[in-house]
Amino acid sequence: MIRMLVVPCMVGLLIIPFRLTAQDRPTFGVNLGVLGTQQIGITYHLAPAVTLRPAITFGWWKNTLEGAPISSGPTYATWTDLGLALDLLFPTAGNEDLTTYLGVGGNAAHGWYSAGDGETRWGLNGIFGVRVSFLERLAAYGELFVRYVKDGGDYDRQRITVGTTALGVIVYFD
Repeated sequence: MIRMLVVPCMVGLLIIPFRLTAQDRPTFGVNLGVLGTQQIGITYHLAPAVTLRPAITFGWWKNTLEGAPISSGPTYATWTDLGLALDLLFPTAGNEDLTTYLGVGGNAAHGWYSAGDGETRWGLNGIFGVRVSFLERLAAYGELFVRYVKDGGDYDRQRITVGTTALGVIVYFD
């Protein structure tokens, strides 16, 4: 359901920049990505060597409950997730069309489970990414990350994960 809302927004945001006047190096853009949860944020190139990327993350899942009797109520549970993320990215090589970068970041999120209490999580990230520019105001990126996550709630879990992001899109406005 959330993805059905994100796709039309992405299409709309892709059309807007073509109405704006061209500029040599865009510095401000909106980024849209998927990483377990959907993400919408801002990409702001503070200087040639530093990019700031705050974002809001959101997600919704519906799980079938194994072994739940049909007559005793719902046979599924839902999970809703809302959080904030902030990354600092540092270009390592490339030009205006293809750039590799390293980054550090963090996030905090709260999730609500329909069959019980929610939990608050926070995490720290190490990032390696590649950004490819298309046209004047459109770029795509993919990332490899190492993440430390501490879950709250009853279980108080901690974990370290390594993963990749799905492709993200940046639409630059200036």
